[in-house]
Amino acid sequence: MADRWGDAGRHGTGGQHLFSPTPGWLVTGVVVWLAAMAHQRTCETRVAGQNVNALLRLCYSDLPITFQNQLAAGHSPYAGTSPVDQPPLVALVMVVLRAVVGLVHPVGAGVTGQQALDGANLFTMVAAVLFGACFLVVLFAQLAIRGRLAPGRRASGWVLAALCLTAFTVGIVNWQLLAAALLMGSLWSWHTRRWISSGLLAGLAVSASGHLLALIPVLAVLCLRDLDWSRLLRTAGVASLVTVVVNLPAVLLWPSGWTTWVTSQLLPPVGLGGLWQELLPDGPVQVVVARVLVALTVLGIVAVLLLTLLGHLTPRPEQLLLVTLGLTFTLAPGYSPQLALLLVPLVALGRPAGWTAVLAASEALYWAAVFAFLNGSLRFGERGGETPYALAVVVRLTVLLVVTLSVLAETWTARPERGPAP
Repeated sequence: MADRWGDAGRHGTGGQHLFSPTPGWLVTGVVVWLAAMAHQRTCETRVAGQNVNALLRLCYSDLPITFQNQLAAGHSPYAGTSPVDQPPLVALVMVVLRAVVGLVHPVGAGVTGQQALDGANLFTMVAAVLFGACFLVVLFAQLAIRGRLAPGRRASGWVLAALCLTAFTVGIVNWQLLAAALLMGSLWSWHTRRWISSGLLAGLAVSASGHLLALIPVLAVLCLRDLDWSRLLRTAGVASLVTVVVNLPAVLLWPSGWTTWVTSQLLPPVGLGGLWQELLPDGPVQVVVARVLVALTVLGIVAVLLLTLLGHLTPRPEQLLLVTLGLTFTLAPGYSPQLALLLVPLVALGRPAGWTAVLAASEALYWAAVFAFLNGSLRFGERGGETPYALAVVVRLTVLLVVTLSVLAETWTARPERGPAP
């Protein structure tokens, strides 16, 4: 009898499944994550004022910097002269983890630079333990969903390798792995018809990463396409309610800090990771182009959702969300390497295993290139070393665009009455 997590990766004869990949995947995930934490430790600055070059060692993280600059003094993450540039759920998690750190290190007004540094290092490791649990959730949900999508088909080692590579390289850069775990939990709940749980986790995922804002309309459109009003209320309705509840305290108590985060999401500047920084001169032109790109992204997402609603596209939720993220990250004025934590799990569910491996490799190439570029290690080529960095950006964008278009081609149907394209 197939267990309740599905049959992905099981094989045997006569219906007897002799092997489950779940223990192997989870053990591999633990080993990879311990290696990632050990790698991160090499970037710790132990003495205040004697900073380690984290970019040179390819283990940069925002977490210790955020703790030292915004959290060590003990005020709210959204208060102070420099509020954190993170969504409300992440700000709440920061407060909880800071309280844990406060049990060991002083936290509050008057802390010395060395005390703030020691607290930052502990804060990063405590967060890394949380992220490790999130990574295991991502792996577990992958197997569970894949087992339902393709019963009896072996789980691919390429997918595991892609997920592990992404987690090792960018898992501790910032908080995206928390959002990835919530997203995968929401998709698993959707595929197991746990509608309220799917909506609850979707709302938390949106509150943990502004890049997942399209998740709520994605769920709503799929419910409307099927004329399932009850599911619409229990998924998109619950997700919207959760998003409002999580954001409302920040809006009421720290409006300027919350507005800073929203502005950074809706009106991002031209920066690293996009071709626009290479193609456009500095100044007002970049600002105008950045606004135009945001508008084009919104129009593209609306068009894809409308085609889905009309039945011309027949995607699953992970495929539809992958298309929206693909459009967003292709046109985006800038791009951060840790966003691969949202993309790679979706590609693993929506495309063949080989595609997942190629995308993960292109993202890892960009991660290495941007860190080397920021560190000044790219000294060959034209324009003071920018050529190899720009090539890495082109490779990443090309792979992402091809993946996005392939999902559109696979889910396209000429007439609504036809079934999904083979």
